[in-house]
Amino acid sequence: MSEQKTVPVWKKMIPGFIRKDFVRKIIALFLASIIYVAVLDRLSTSREIPGIHIPLKAPAGFVLIEKGSPAVRLSVTGSQSKLKELKPEDFTFSEIEIKPENYEEGKSYTLPLSPSNFHGPLGVTVVSVSPESLQVHIDKLVTKDLKVKAEYDTTFPLPHGYVVKGTTVTPELVRVTAPSMVMRNLEDIKTLPVELNTMTQDFDIDKNIVVPYDGMKVSPQSVVVRTKIERKFEEKTFSDLKINIMQDSNWRFELPSVEYADVTLSAPLEILQKLTSENIKVYAFVGKNIKSGSHTLKLQCNVNTPGVTVLKISPETVKVTLK
Repeated sequence: MSEQKTVPVWKKMIPGFIRKDFVRKIIALFLASIIYVAVLDRLSTSREIPGIHIPLKAPAGFVLIEKGSPAVRLSVTGSQSKLKELKPEDFTFSEIEIKPENYEEGKSYTLPLSPSNFHGPLGVTVVSVSPESLQVHIDKLVTKDLKVKAEYDTTFPLPHGYVVKGTTVTPELVRVTAPSMVMRNLEDIKTLPVELNTMTQDFDIDKNIVVPYDGMKVSPQSVVVRTKIERKFEEKTFSDLKINIMQDSNWRFELPSVEYADVTLSAPLEILQKLTSENIKVYAFVGKNIKSGSHTLKLQCNVNTPGVTVLKISPETVKVTLK
């Protein structure tokens, strides 16, 4: 009689259809798992990618008004492994351009967008873009010749007693290129401030032109500022100055109506402040060939201080009776 083989208890717990060719079935299950994972990874899924910045460039003859680049959101599909590590900088762009023929002055430019403008890595498809269009602010560039004005630094004025009597700029006009909306408000363009605090005589200086707006171009970029400096003169009237008679002969004379005159002088302020009536002499001159009788003589004035100009004597003439 043959000996009967004993079956382990754990095998008795496994159904017979599973125990049959058990090793082969384990290998088949392992291979099926690998195939399932591979197929699952290839199944298409979707994801939203925000913050896709679009590089914009103005066409020739135009300028972008806003700074920076606008951003959009893309809806993409692809495998889980592709989408998991996807970043905004993984996308490239094509055919996103501003066309001059679609520009309307005073209106924002509508830039249409479509999924075909965006390209992701291999295996990633762009399904949609949001927003589907952008409002872009552009302006046409205008070129114009503008007059240059010299700007003086008021925090560094001329020394006391001096004034600017004239300014010339060479060249007088410069060529300016700027957006039309900017150019409409420009009547002239200014230099950087010229300091005057040490100047007491005429001088020339090269100064750059101020460019107050982004995108503005100026040619040439600097000019020569010629400044004429003069002493500052003030006016002062001295009243009730005694009229003197000067003569080359020995006539006796009378002043029948006016004995005093007023004199208006011009000089630097520091000189006028020191002048008194003692420094001023008003007189009429009687020549050798004059005859006796009444005469109208022109009044004259002498100031014994240099740098003083006589502006006016009132009255201008005086009647003198010679005997």
